[in-house]
Amino acid sequence: MSRSRRNYILLAALFAIFVGLALLSRWGQGAFDPTRDHSSLRANPWGTKAYRQLLERCGVRAETWNKPLDKLDSSVKLLMILGPERSLSEDERKGLLDWVREGGRLVLAIYGGRADGSECEGACCGLGGGRNIRLLLARLGLLLDAHGVSGARARVEEASALTADVSHVIVPSECRLVRTEGNKELRAALVEQGLDEETAAELEMLKDVKVRTDLVCQHGLALVTVGLGKGHVHVLAEVEMLANREISEADNVVLAANLVFADGAPKRVYFDEYHHFLGSAFGAGRSEVDARPVWWTLWALLAVAAIYAVGRGWRFGAPVVRADEGRRSSADYVRAFADIYSRARAGEAAARMLAASFRRSLAHAAAVAPSADPLRIEEGLKRRGLPGEEMVNLLSTLERQAEQQTDDAELLRYARAMANYERML
Repeated sequence: MSRSRRNYILLAALFAIFVGLALLSRWGQGAFDPTRDHSSLRANPWGTKAYRQLLERCGVRAETWNKPLDKLDSSVKLLMILGPERSLSEDERKGLLDWVREGGRLVLAIYGGRADGSECEGACCGLGGGRNIRLLLARLGLLLDAHGVSGARARVEEASALTADVSHVIVPSECRLVRTEGNKELRAALVEQGLDEETAAELEMLKDVKVRTDLVCQHGLALVTVGLGKGHVHVLAEVEMLANREISEADNVVLAANLVFADGAPKRVYFDEYHHFLGSAFGAGRSEVDARPVWWTLWALLAVAAIYAVGRGWRFGAPVVRADEGRRSSADYVRAFADIYSRARAGEAAARMLAASFRRSLAHAAAVAPSADPLRIEEGLKRRGLPGEEMVNLLSTLERQAEQQTDDAELLRYARAMANYERML
């Protein structure tokens, strides 16, 4: 087997392995995105990319917030926190409330479903945002409960700019908001939902909040607006009211627009992606990274290395030493013929052969055709830094001598001069 053929086989094996690797990595995994994190960058049924694009088409610039919430400042006028996955820290919770007090507008939509996508059950929903989201709601005098009916209609309770042109909206899950009247009732409900008694005993509702019920639904509230200082917090019982799959249902899209335009739309709306692990320093944001693609790649590289090693070490018979097949230059060939012509007293033919050989050499060096004009050959040689004028003069002399009688001494002199110039080439 020749070396070139063996290399082709190795390249084909490499190609086949990596094609197989690509097919294996996609086996059982279609183009559908199964991530249910309600990010504004997701186009799947549970993402909120349609909401973000709706605002952009209405002339409101949508920006991504990818920093902790305690970094909020007065440049941010409206912030969307839609189904956060990463738990809010204590500093973030405090910084968020301070930002609202200074005039910030917050849209906080909770995801009551579990991580596996099933709807919440029992008295306590598995909040996507973690324990501090529940404590944040409690400080606002709100609880999240799950005694409703999936797909129920929510109607307007109190008319305002927020509910303008809204007849009813669809709440896709069982989760509802519940208002509490006092700290005692709030603490008892939180303990019943699984909060430890020590934390519940220290928790108190904020005294400077003003709560308005905007949408009510069966067995609870769907949308509540909380006034805090100079700002407002719009709390939705279920983030999937704004999801790509549900936003076109009933008047959900009207409500989605009102959340931004009701109090005068700012120039920019910020979507929190820091707590979806998108665009932040946390990368993919999952506790476990799927290492299978890395292992498949390593195994493929090992297989390619093994195939290459086998191919290189496979010998068909004893090694064969290549014979030295050194070839003489064409100039030696021409000079030998010139010597024969000289002995035969045919100097004109010898000069003609020398001239033709020299012309081909000069034309090749000048990158022109052998039949080119001497001036073009001279220019091409000069571009390469060669003595083009002298070489072309010698060529012209040889070609003139080919038309008349030439003795051996002249032929020898021309041959030596031509040899000197050919060494330059």
